[in-house]
Amino acid sequence: MRRFLIISILFLLLVLAAVILLPKVLPLMNFLPTPVPQVTLQPTAAVVPTEEPLPTLAPEPTATLQPTPEPTPLPTEEPEPPVVQEVLPFAVQGEVQFASGEAFHPEASCAWMGVHGRVFGANGLPINGIRVRVIGNVNGNTVDLTGLTGEAELMYGLGAYEITLSNAAGPGIFWVSLEDDAGVAVSEPRMFTMMGNCDQSLAIANFYQQSLALEKYFLPMIGR
Repeated sequence: MRRFLIISILFLLLVLAAVILLPKVLPLMNFLPTPVPQVTLQPTAAVVPTEEPLPTLAPEPTATLQPTPEPTPLPTEEPEPPVVQEVLPFAVQGEVQFASGEAFHPEASCAWMGVHGRVFGANGLPINGIRVRVIGNVNGNTVDLTGLTGEAELMYGLGAYEITLSNAAGPGIFWVSLEDDAGVAVSEPRMFTMMGNCDQSLAIANFYQQSLALEKYFLPMIGR
């Protein structure tokens, strides 16, 4: 009985002590760390990045090849017939020669300058009455002179001509040719030059007939 009483008293003392101390102990319990619940992480499946499809490029339009046009053939030019140069009836025989004029004009000494020659037909006979023309320049003066074959017959023979170029010797350039009665050339002009020297004061230009087509030219009769 006594033991029960002691136990009862102790139990009451414990209850009393709890009543007194509990208000003081509860605030201290708020400072205790709250246990953090353990979270178990579940393994996450690895995320594989999905490749985005590349944009599809629209095909560029293919140029349509145009058919190459066939070249239009150019009209074929008709070949022109070759120009046949007219062969004039007369031509200078060889080259123009030179001699001293003193033998024929001793009175003029070296001051005289002239040209002479003869004209021969196709049969080799001299022809009188053909006009000879000389143009050129001597001592700075232009000359345009004419003469007739046969006029110098006494000095040089049948079919001969002589034309005085200057009475004052000096350098000159000249062209000599034959013409018909209408002034149409019947020979190509032949050029010659003179320096005014005494031993070359007389030019000699002979002509010969190289074509028989004389119908359209007004030529004199062949001398005999």
